[in-house]
Amino acid sequence: MGDGEGNTGGGGGGGDPQRLKRIGAAAYDYENDSRWAGYWSNVLVPPHLASRPDVVDHFKRKFYQRYIDPDLIVEPMSSTSSSQSTKPAARSSATPSNENVRARDSGSSARSTAASQPSQTERTANSLRLDGRTIHFSINAWVLVVASLGILPILPKHIASKAYRLSLLGTICSSAYSLYVTYGKPRAWNMAAIQPWLQSIIVAKDFVHLMFSLMMFTSNVHYKIALLPVLCWALDHVARFLRRNFARSSLYRQLLKLMYHAPVTSGYHQSAWARIGRAVNPYIHRYAPFLNTPISAVQRWWLR
Repeated sequence: MGDGEGNTGGGGGGGDPQRLKRIGAAAYDYENDSRWAGYWSNVLVPPHLASRPDVVDHFKRKFYQRYIDPDLIVEPMSSTSSSQSTKPAARSSATPSNENVRARDSGSSARSTAASQPSQTERTANSLRLDGRTIHFSINAWVLVVASLGILPILPKHIASKAYRLSLLGTICSSAYSLYVTYGKPRAWNMAAIQPWLQSIIVAKDFVHLMFSLMMFTSNVHYKIALLPVLCWALDHVARFLRRNFARSSLYRQLLKLMYHAPVTSGYHQSAWARIGRAVNPYIHRYAPFLNTPISAVQRWWLR
């Protein structure tokens, strides 16, 4: 009889795989996973909720489901009252038995061993991710330049209108690309997979940027003031990227300068810059003569 009870208890503990998955998600080392910082920075949560442990734990489980264990079931967040009522249950489930602690420790040690020896696939993914960040930076740098031209009264009206639409289009591409890199695409094209995917992206800041840019891009009325947040978003991204990669950008500028003066490549580079000058200088002299002084200083530094 005692053996029957022991078997029944063991079967009940092993018959709930989701409980073990939740324990694994709670034990995962998020702070040492570089993807978690990027994921959490793109989650749009009110400040009074971002400091709540239950809210943070919910998005950690969604991160774990997205990147570690797609079979983990993450239920949608309930209202404030219901979330407070489930806290005792969450605390009780957060105190596993000794057997679960040993399983969690062995799983953590296995993950740390695997993480210390990255495979060739992971190294390739990291290099591709770096290229993706560079592409994202290029799009935002382009948006920054075009939005500056569109918001400042230095261009004719028809050119400023094109700059307005191009800057919004660039923000649409940048936001959509960032959402794709962070959240990927649904695991399957059915409502059961699309609904949780939508619930995960609608709280991201890039989703708000995407909706705002789409709304203004499809509108028949052009509001120059709408370019102000677009300009700020692009400036913030460009500044953060350059701060992280300042040494590389400085090296790239020195390389361009060397190629401009090297006999082998100087002819092509000087011809390309001359064509750019012939196309841009008439507009600068006519609409923005105040830029002549800083441009001349940059040219003197470049030609030295």
